[in-house]
Amino acid sequence: MINRDLKRIKKLVGNTFKINEDSLFDIQSREGIILANKEYVFKCFTLFNEQIELMKHSLKSKLLPHNLFVLHKKFIDTNQYIIHNYLKLKALSEAIKNKKIETVLSFEVYLIDNLIIAKMPYMDFKPYKGSKKRDMVLLLKKFLELGWIPTDLKPSNIKIKKDGESHLIFTDIGYFFVPYYEELFKTACRRAFISVFFATTDNLNNYLREATHSRHFNYLENPKKQKQVFDKFYKKIIS
Repeated sequence: MINRDLKRIKKLVGNTFKINEDSLFDIQSREGIILANKEYVFKCFTLFNEQIELMKHSLKSKLLPHNLFVLHKKFIDTNQYIIHNYLKLKALSEAIKNKKIETVLSFEVYLIDNLIIAKMPYMDFKPYKGSKKRDMVLLLKKFLELGWIPTDLKPSNIKIKKDGESHLIFTDIGYFFVPYYEELFKTACRRAFISVFFATTDNLNNYLREATHSRHFNYLENPKKQKQVFDKFYKKIIS
């Protein structure tokens, strides 16, 4: 993201939400830019706009087969891609609010000048470094209740409140949340299992990748025993 675009987005957020843009500090993320001050966090999803620019380049360069060319051109001409993701985040936001889910960070979502912005309260968290198995079980139960599943569940996306409450809270709101279906939920549970028991290992990222793509635990020592431990963990979640 070049400085000119960062300045433009800071100005947009400042004007829209009546905030001094000089008070906002920025953090790069996979999905765009995060702006924050001591009251709010604004996640600006430039990823979607960048993907459209990539589609435009592919169309201009004739890198796509005809059927994808037609589909991508329709998305670009009507901005359906951005609107689709805005409505998806809107549905997630309302589900968190209506079901009073406290283990997923609440947020409001806006579509301003073709840019999706999620507004969240600023909160002081402690990092999650594994274990807290009971709290992880509760977190996963709440995903079931919510009806939405994060496909990128990992320790860095989970935090612990500093206000004395012990429960975990999932803080990475965005593109990687999808509506519930069983197989995907099992994948999230495997990633949660890895996060609980292997958060501090040097192989964490490899283990998370394997947990996403494999139902087995052959990448761990004593995979048969690990599978038994996981089955007990999963049973507590769905009971």
